[in-house]
Amino acid sequence: MEHTFVHEDLLGMMNSFRYDAHPMGMLCSAVAALSTLHPEQNPSLVGESVYKNKKIRNKQIYRLLGCVPTIAANAYRHRIGREYNKPHESFGYVENFLYMLDRLNEKDYRPHPKLVKALEILFILHAEHELNCSTAAVRHLASSGVDVYTAVAGATGALYGPKHGGANEAVLRMLEQIGKKENIPAFIESVKNRKSLLYGFGHRVYKNYDPRAKIIKKVADEVFQIVGKE
Repeated sequence: MEHTFVHEDLLGMMNSFRYDAHPMGMLCSAVAALSTLHPEQNPSLVGESVYKNKKIRNKQIYRLLGCVPTIAANAYRHRIGREYNKPHESFGYVENFLYMLDRLNEKDYRPHPKLVKALEILFILHAEHELNCSTAAVRHLASSGVDVYTAVAGATGALYGPKHGGANEAVLRMLEQIGKKENIPAFIESVKNRKSLLYGFGHRVYKNYDPRAKIIKKVADEVFQIVGKE
């Protein structure tokens, strides 16, 4: 898997982003740019038959699985104004992602194993999220015969939206706005009066309870113990 390799051209493009650019915007743009670095797999350039070649098609999927953690970590590091960390050759998939995100100047830095396990669980739970907005987007794009990178870039764009993946960020901003428990009643009144929006409650599929939440709550409690805050 090519998690230890990202084109220098792509890193140069990421360096051109503004420092206040949103990491999701950078990720979406960078994934789309990957299609220009691998013209041999682009159906628009080499013909639709390339999609019938499982070896060529799957290679692009493996490339994406390998490169996206590096791109995502670099987008985050760019956003906070720190140098990129190169992937660690001996670390696993999730451990390597956390390493690229968090390492500062430590020579022997290694992510906490329980935090690695927690993110592995979250990745699995998100992958098992059935036909959501991003999944539908990538299927629609792929049906046009476009290359894998462009299809996934479109799905990333869908995830960016505040009514899909961006809703998680909206919850965090809402909590920051509320600030402390004493402000909750006033905030609820504001929602009732249609002056504010309530995020994180209600789901089009999970009407009563998201079954993944039971697993996530247990994982979250373990993470809070390690990091020392909720």
